[in-house]
Amino acid sequence: MEAKFFPAAPSLSRMVTGYFLVDEILEEETYNLLTPNGSPAIVMPFGGTFEYMVDDNPKVEINIESEVFDRVYLYGQMKTYGNDRTKGHFRLVLTVFSPSGLYPFIQRDVSAFTNKVTSFQRLGLPVFEEGFCKKLMSEADHRKVINLIEKEIIRYVNRLKEFRILNNIESVIAEIVERKGNIAISGLGSNLGISQRVLELEFKKQVGLSPKMLSRIIRFNNLMKNMVQKEKLDSFEFLSEMGYADQSHLIKDFVEFTGKPPLKFLKNPNESDVDFKENNPNW
Repeated sequence: MEAKFFPAAPSLSRMVTGYFLVDEILEEETYNLLTPNGSPAIVMPFGGTFEYMVDDNPKVEINIESEVFDRVYLYGQMKTYGNDRTKGHFRLVLTVFSPSGLYPFIQRDVSAFTNKVTSFQRLGLPVFEEGFCKKLMSEADHRKVINLIEKEIIRYVNRLKEFRILNNIESVIAEIVERKGNIAISGLGSNLGISQRVLELEFKKQVGLSPKMLSRIIRFNNLMKNMVQKEKLDSFEFLSEMGYADQSHLIKDFVEFTGKPPLKFLKNPNESDVDFKENNPNW
């Protein structure tokens, strides 16, 4: 399932990194594996409705209210995998946030939405309301769809009151990304002149994940982008380069993030999930 990426306007870059748009006709019910990527997203249909459901994972709370995808949903930060099922003319846009970008956008503790899929209208925010959604559902032109969404975000963001962001959080994220998740978490707080406890609390509030979990997800995404040949999984040098101590360490993350051990996953990797990771602008 191929997705087009559209970068966000520079004025939004600290909050929204871009938009993934998918437009594909699926005559038969299609299953897709969804794995954590460190980026919360707002997901919305355009150009009409289609059948869509997310299969339950006991660790994920799914609040999709109909088998027909006809409304906007918030996908919080995920710490584990999920599976979706779709059929029909699958037309969807993901507004992808920076790791800490959802916090100023919804102006509340984002950890409340971790491992959850929630109807966006439940948040009661003056954005992506019914009138806008009707416009989006009647529009099929890709560029016009992206323009509609971005104008709506800019209109909303311009009305927001000033909302303090702890800049230390962004610097920690930047360091974790630069090190591809291979970083000692214990020293981050002292390096910034704040306690580790304060860092953990603020990080979860603004990112929805702990620094350790975000590091694990980024490390895993980096592995997925570099794991072209399964033979590499037997190479100590490759595993070490990716930040894994040994195969058991690797298998633990694979099972947690995909639901499968590595070799079983590689027999039938999900192309759209891998493609998203390869093109995710946050990494």
